[in-house]
Amino acid sequence: MRDERRAVRLRWLLLFTTGKAMTSGFLLASIACAGGDPEPEQVPLGWGGTVEARLVREWPSDRMAGVQRLVVSDVPRFLLVPEIIGEITHSRTGERIPLQRYVTEGEFLGDGRVVLLYDISPPDSVLLHFFDPRSGEDTGILAPTGPGGEGLNWTHFNMAGAEGRIVLVGDNRVFGERVRPKPRKERDVWLADRTGRFTRSPSSVGAGELIGLYPDGSLVMMMDLGSTDTTVVSAIVSSRISETAEQPADPHNQALLFTTARFKERGSVAPWAHNVWRTLAVAGDTTWLVPTESPELIAVDRTGEVVLKIEWDAGDRSVPAGAPESIWEGAKRFPAAARLLIGQNGLIYVQRWTVRDDRPVQGPEWLVFNPKGDLVARVDIPSRWRVLAFGAASVVAVARGEDGFSDIRVHTMTKAGFGEVR
Repeated sequence: MRDERRAVRLRWLLLFTTGKAMTSGFLLASIACAGGDPEPEQVPLGWGGTVEARLVREWPSDRMAGVQRLVVSDVPRFLLVPEIIGEITHSRTGERIPLQRYVTEGEFLGDGRVVLLYDISPPDSVLLHFFDPRSGEDTGILAPTGPGGEGLNWTHFNMAGAEGRIVLVGDNRVFGERVRPKPRKERDVWLADRTGRFTRSPSSVGAGELIGLYPDGSLVMMMDLGSTDTTVVSAIVSSRISETAEQPADPHNQALLFTTARFKERGSVAPWAHNVWRTLAVAGDTTWLVPTESPELIAVDRTGEVVLKIEWDAGDRSVPAGAPESIWEGAKRFPAAARLLIGQNGLIYVQRWTVRDDRPVQGPEWLVFNPKGDLVARVDIPSRWRVLAFGAASVVAVARGEDGFSDIRVHTMTKAGFGEVR
């Protein structure tokens, strides 16, 4: 019986990854580890269909209207201006424009500090930047070099932190190589402690986006498996980091498959379908995701079971007639969620889309849910901010000024209601 059930799961995986499944849908699956107990049967769900969950919480518009609003302070608690690292030439005017260091990710640490990950090129540049909003102390950590001391190109890396360590996953190569290396099927894994000291030589993991870490230290990765005529198929997999340097991580337990929709048959893919990792996050052993354009936040445990579904009233999401056809061609409505972040205190922040100048854009409002499915707050974030992370009662963001330059800032949010949320 175990072999039969495993064969069923593999047949569904084969259908979706070879492009032969013609029905778009949200697919939950668990491929059992060798020697483990069989996981529940996977249940393919139609695009826009009902997700079967152990618990469903609904938030209609009248209940949402009564939820408290958080207020972001006008004055930053901490301000950091990234250094100028070079110049670029304007494509039309030929003007030389200063180039600031770019922050790709940020995260609140358990001790209240913030760590930033920079997208860098020069081998002697700062890779990690730690600062304490309370004391103002900040420390830059240089990127490590290769085995022979050669500089590495640290671009396109993802960062996650948990249980006293920081994990970086990306694609390294020797800086300044003239010969383009052969495409790799793996990504490098680097580990650092909470001081920024790198504690282990690089391992590797299958290509994909790092979403987070499980409590046992396993990497949670999003893999693109392929596409059908109407869907893009992705999977959440976990990999245990090898204890031996230069050895690949051990992939295990493919726990979650899901799809995002194309706008039209054999047509252009929705811009948010390529960035589905923005609406995925991991907290403990739970993966939180908004897998479709519908206003549904799903909580899935490591076994693949949907333990909670949260639905909210997203209002009229019809794509305006004046929206750019190159992006929104064939789309009848725009997504309900633009981004999803887990706060330092375990709250789930979901950014909504809005319409500005007849164009759907990421909106200022974030919905704040607790892990039980309660909508506990709503908060507006300035449109010029790119939010990096939420703390217990604060937010760290990259803020772009009118002059085109950016700074990193931490602002407090009113604490009303946060103390009671569990």
